[in-house]
Amino acid sequence: MVNVLVGNKNTTELDILCQNLANDKNYRVDNVATGKDIVDMYLKTNPDILVLDNSLPDMTIEDIISRLSSNPLERKKCNTILTLPLNYNIKMRRYGKVNEVIYKPFIDNELSDVIKELAIDYNTPDLEVGEVDWLLQSLNFNCLSGGYKYI
Repeated sequence: MVNVLVGNKNTTELDILCQNLANDKNYRVDNVATGKDIVDMYLKTNPDILVLDNSLPDMTIEDIISRLSSNPLERKKCNTILTLPLNYNIKMRRYGKVNEVIYKPFIDNELSDVIKELAIDYNTPDLEVGEVDWLLQSLNFNCLSGGYKYI
């Protein structure tokens, strides 16, 4: 299951996102409406994907990302999607956590499509014991032999 944490106080955008992901049982979506709650919930639940909107009342997205990136392990985790108005100016090179920026207004399923694409890295299928052993052996083979193209 892919855990998605959304920081957005715009209920219309949130409703569209939840509606698009509601039929897929591989996602659990949590929403909070303040920057402080985003930081607290992120540290508590360690979500796979973070969606941040610039509409949060108490903190800027830059502050949130900086706080989350203070942990060296989190700094390397490129799992954040920003939803911003076209006129929002952010220096992307400063934030390694940011994977994607989507500008408003969204095109239909644009946000949910980006989440699904990013979720591929986090969505692991349920495997039987034999399948897990086979997968680990094939990964080991491919890492040691350079045979990655044979998977």
